[in-house]
Amino acid sequence: ALGNEPNDPHQDNCTPEEYAKLYHIFEGWAKSAPRCRILPAGIANADWQWTEAFREAFRQKYGRYPRVDGWNIHNYILEPGLDPYDVGEFQRRILAFRRWMERIGDGHKPLFLTEFGVLYGNGCCGRPVDPPEKIQQFMRDAVQWLIESEVVSCWAWFATYSEHYNGSLMTPEGQLNQLGILYRE
Repeated sequence: ALGNEPNDPHQDNCTPEEYAKLYHIFEGWAKSAPRCRILPAGIANADWQWTEAFREAFRQKYGRYPRVDGWNIHNYILEPGLDPYDVGEFQRRILAFRRWMERIGDGHKPLFLTEFGVLYGNGCCGRPVDPPEKIQQFMRDAVQWLIESEVVSCWAWFATYSEHYNGSLMTPEGQLNQLGILYRE
């Protein structure tokens, strides 16, 4: 995958046109490894509209759509006024991205959810500390839905360990904490 959250102003912060240029270079590098599979970076908020703009920018500049062997998304609910623990919103975004994939003829390709969780709630970013039961319930509900729906090919919780964000699966010493034990189960 090329980059990290190209559509997020706090990460790679690329316009669709800028990312199309970078991705074209990435495709060129991938040709030197014939068995290499490529996919775009994790698209923040599972934003299929930004992703569509990237595809169209690529097509306009290079006369074809970018080569993708799958799609890669990240899914957090970070917008002010929305509940970061809303599993319904979490599901809606993933389903909308999958429907977009079907519309463009990529419904048969894998969809990777390479980051999800609840980033805020441990006291960072102007939010209070949430009770651990809230994130545990979100994890149970989100993972159960991911298993049952089979909408994504694989998924990964964020983060293994973070001093700043909510959702760490391990202690600073590298041992599983309560959330890590739940995720393992």
